[in-house]
Amino acid sequence: MSSSSLHHFNPQSDFDRLILDNHNSAPEKIGLKQDVLNRLAAKRDELLEEKQKRQAKINELRQAIEPMWHKLGKDKRECETFIRRNRGFTEKAITAVFQD
Repeated sequence: MSSSSLHHFNPQSDFDRLILDNHNSAPEKIGLKQDVLNRLAAKRDELLEEKQKRQAKINELRQAIEPMWHKLGKDKRECETFIRRNRGFTEKAITAVFQD
């Protein structure tokens, strides 16, 4: 996160100010060592990869289910409502596509 994107925050505590002042230049001042930052970056990458996998799965399921809805004569608004209700990449959303 760039320093310029953090300027709109209004720090509520000394710790918030410490984070804003040191997040890029001296993360160790806020208790973050390089190994912790590396682990956090690895976890972020892992989560982003999982999100991409889930997004691909959702897209695949939608492409498979939409022609079936059409063949079954499902109302387009009903299908759109279902998609809006089950947005995102959670396991719940993926499961809902299988159950409907």
